[in-house]
Amino acid sequence: MFVCMAFGACSAKDGGNAGGTVAGESQTTTEEKNYNPLTGEALAEGEKAGTRPVAVMVNNAKVAMPQSGISQADIIYEAVTEGGVTRLMALYSNLSKVPYVGPVRSARTQFVEMMLPLNAVYVHIGSSNSAKRMLNFYSYQDIDGIYLGFQSFSYDSELAKTKASEHCWFTDSNLVNAGISRNGIATTGGFYPAFEFVKLACRRFCHKSGLRLLGLCRCGL
Repeated sequence: MFVCMAFGACSAKDGGNAGGTVAGESQTTTEEKNYNPLTGEALAEGEKAGTRPVAVMVNNAKVAMPQSGISQADIIYEAVTEGGVTRLMALYSNLSKVPYVGPVRSARTQFVEMMLPLNAVYVHIGSSNSAKRMLNFYSYQDIDGIYLGFQSFSYDSELAKTKASEHCWFTDSNLVNAGISRNGIATTGGFYPAFEFVKLACRRFCHKSGLRLLGLCRCGL
């Protein structure tokens, strides 16, 4: 239930009866997919289902703080990399709304494993050996600063006066789009929700908790 609330509440997918009719509601497969696959919330006006999310690797070392752009992410994954230090992967459902985000860091295996099922456009600078092997195994088209450099990343020279260069690389929607064009990466694909969002369970919770009466229930369509 906490996860349900933390990610904007449960939405559009009716568990165990995809494409069917539940509680007198008529739904089609297309309607079921008309929600944000990362949060479960209804799509904003003008947004289309089937657009691939963007996953950006972000430095989480103390020396790299404060980071930019992570508060606007739909989901943040955090995992230990090495030496007890964690790294972040910021996921954005809307390519056109990727903010100025970073410092961007290298790919790691555990993040690749979490990113692949979402069919995300993967943005990073460098990779561990195992992460690189995994990406190569799947012939996964990504945006890697080692190869694209300034085409898809910006360098904060002012920040570089006080921090090492690996803490000074950032990206945004325009730069990610440049990498997509350069590498010929598709921006649309299958619909792969991050969670099994269940609309009816969300509505029941909102009713019992009183969130609906307070106008705080966000169960999507």
